[in-house]
Amino acid sequence: MDINNQPVPYANIFIKELNSGTSTDINGIYYIQILSGNYSIVISSVGYKTMDIPIIVPEKGLVKNIILEADTKELEEIIVKAKRKDPAYEIIQNAIENREINQFTFDTYSVNIYLKAEEYRNNKLKKDNDFKESGEFPDESFEEINQKTEEQKEDLPDLSINETQILLHVKQPDKIKEIKKASKTVGTPSGLFIPNFFRDQMDFYNGLVHPKKITETPWISPLNRTSILSYKYKLVDIYYIDSVLVYHIKVTPRKSGNSTLTGNIHIRDSTWSIYKLNLSIKKGGLLFYDEFEVSQDYELIESHWLKTREEFIYKTGSRKKDYEGSTVLRYTDHKINPQFPEKYFNNEVGYTEEDAYEKDTTYWKSTRLEPLTPDQLKVISHNDSIEAAHSSDQYLDSLELLFNKVTFLDVLYEGISFRNRKKEHLIRFSSIGSAVNPFEVAGLRMNPAVFYNKILPSGKRYFLRAMPSYGFRNKDLKGSANVYFNYNPFNFSSIFFSVSKSFDFINSNDAYIDMVRRSNFYEKTSYTFWHTFEPLNGLRIYSHFDWSIRNSIEGYDFGNLSGQILNNQEVTPFDKHKAFSTTFRISWTPAQAYYREPKRKIILGSKYPTFTFTYQKGWPNIGGSAINYDFINFKINQRIHIRSLGTSKYSLQIGKFINDKSVMLLDYKRFRRGDPILFSDPSSTYQLLDASFEITSLYFESHYIHHFNGVLVNNIPLIKKLKLRTVAGAGFLYLIDENYKYGEVYAGVERVFKLGPRRRLKIGGYGITAQSNWNNTQFGWKISFDIIDTWNTNWNF
Repeated sequence: MDINNQPVPYANIFIKELNSGTSTDINGIYYIQILSGNYSIVISSVGYKTMDIPIIVPEKGLVKNIILEADTKELEEIIVKAKRKDPAYEIIQNAIENREINQFTFDTYSVNIYLKAEEYRNNKLKKDNDFKESGEFPDESFEEINQKTEEQKEDLPDLSINETQILLHVKQPDKIKEIKKASKTVGTPSGLFIPNFFRDQMDFYNGLVHPKKITETPWISPLNRTSILSYKYKLVDIYYIDSVLVYHIKVTPRKSGNSTLTGNIHIRDSTWSIYKLNLSIKKGGLLFYDEFEVSQDYELIESHWLKTREEFIYKTGSRKKDYEGSTVLRYTDHKINPQFPEKYFNNEVGYTEEDAYEKDTTYWKSTRLEPLTPDQLKVISHNDSIEAAHSSDQYLDSLELLFNKVTFLDVLYEGISFRNRKKEHLIRFSSIGSAVNPFEVAGLRMNPAVFYNKILPSGKRYFLRAMPSYGFRNKDLKGSANVYFNYNPFNFSSIFFSVSKSFDFINSNDAYIDMVRRSNFYEKTSYTFWHTFEPLNGLRIYSHFDWSIRNSIEGYDFGNLSGQILNNQEVTPFDKHKAFSTTFRISWTPAQAYYREPKRKIILGSKYPTFTFTYQKGWPNIGGSAINYDFINFKINQRIHIRSLGTSKYSLQIGKFINDKSVMLLDYKRFRRGDPILFSDPSSTYQLLDASFEITSLYFESHYIHHFNGVLVNNIPLIKKLKLRTVAGAGFLYLIDENYKYGEVYAGVERVFKLGPRRRLKIGGYGITAQSNWNNTQFGWKISFDIIDTWNTNWNF
């Protein structure tokens, strides 16, 4: 009881000599059966002083009432109120107050991590030609053919598995170096969750947890300082682990939403650190999964409570298939406060060792910390048994013959491909269907193409293409030939050269409706060369050279039907001329984080914006060039995650022709006018701009869009069940010499639809209002369609 003779519920009674104990019920009552003798009993409860009492228990037993004295520590008012309902609130408050102490108990540490990920799914055999469309050499191509072999006749589960060994170094509070020492995948890896520790580490001592590969909106941790507003807590159980009292607390969202979790968290007494947790979320807040669950276990290592096991369970599906996956991580060999070189933690947040993907079965048997299930053993054993056979020349030659087999479907629709394994190259011819283009500006054209692709063991890549083009209406021959060479994949060093004669756009960034009007086309014969590379991390340099002959399409026969459909039979006349121009662009993203693979570099982003400077020069008299101008542009753009409030994207730029002695029709700076119905990318276009301005003067352009990701509508009953997301933004354009000022604001709702297990379509509807000093206020309604980039887990806008 307390000093007012009121019962103390959930008090803890611990008997030192027995290393065990019990807890009181809601009325403060408890019962212990022990042998007679002398004992030391420790009694504790949240909000009260702990008592250590010597007890002599006679053979007939003992009844003893104990008075607990309240702790004088003052609590926040909101917690005091909550405590009257359940002591879980005060336990959580203690954990919140001690989370930084528990999170940053050392400066550096290292740990070995064994990861095993798996995904079960339904499967249907693909046609032999399915993998020929890409013209690449992916492992999945061999997987599809392997399914046709005699070895695959046994009843194998449809299962993909990845095993990875990682050495992780950490420097508090947020510096990491992830070293992938070994990795092997059996099956298709696309559905497996394999965390990147720079982006996906789930530390619930943080107030917000944002695994960017899983969710657009950060999760609110049960230990967030304002978690009392998001969660209800209930003390479920009290138990002892190695003489330490542990509180088992159930966590329930006060309101369902994209940022709240459901589950359990176990908190140790005295240290108020996490002992283990199990939390989950469904659908709305997830990018690709329908359900996602995380479990974590901690152990006492060198006087620190450290994570030793972590598991993720995830599910998704479609009408025909269900996918269930899990990823287990085992943390071992913790080292506290190891010493690292001064600049060891830098923008390279991780790398893969050169032989990481070449580890054999013996290695994995000696390092595997999680036992394989019978299904996993079956799949891995089968894969190991056929690897040797599949590496033989006889087998690989048979695959090549199958790949190079030409079918009627190849000729008509998919294209014809021939691969030479020994020379490591691929030749591809376009299909009849892709070569015929009936919608060219001057009528039906035939555009057959041949491609040559070669990937070297170093990761360097050659790509060549030749595409003649014949127009039946005007009996004219055009075409193009180009070569691309990526000579250093790690720093994105590439060169490109092209020779072409074709129709091209006068304004390549015009509204969709204008992209099919013949007034937006001209004829161009050009010789183009460009080069790009990254001399320093985050610094990109791009150089472009173009010499061309530019001519109006007057004199071509277009026919009457297209003009009637488009209600436009006019072309844009201008004098034929030659033009030689160069473009130099330099962009810089400070503190750009990246991960280094043996043959490439993966960009992981930066907390700073990207700065881009562009200088374009039109050169007079070189090769008969008739242009003479100098154009400069400076741009800043960035995508920002604003904690739990959503994601913002902005762009600011200013530009001007500093020399406009001879600027031809095709060289003006243009601004894209709005489309009649479609909502175009607001990060670079305006929705209600009613003209495509052509200028050489100074201009200022800005765009901003913010996705609330469900933050606003999640608090509105009934509306939140529609799974809508709100979005708002604005744009401003100022043309200095023209004295033209245009501004627009917009707001709308979006909803994400599932196209497949990992394909997502976002449809949006928006209301826009705009005003300029040339026009009255305008209003409009528009819609958009956007498919997520599954690689970067980003939408277009």
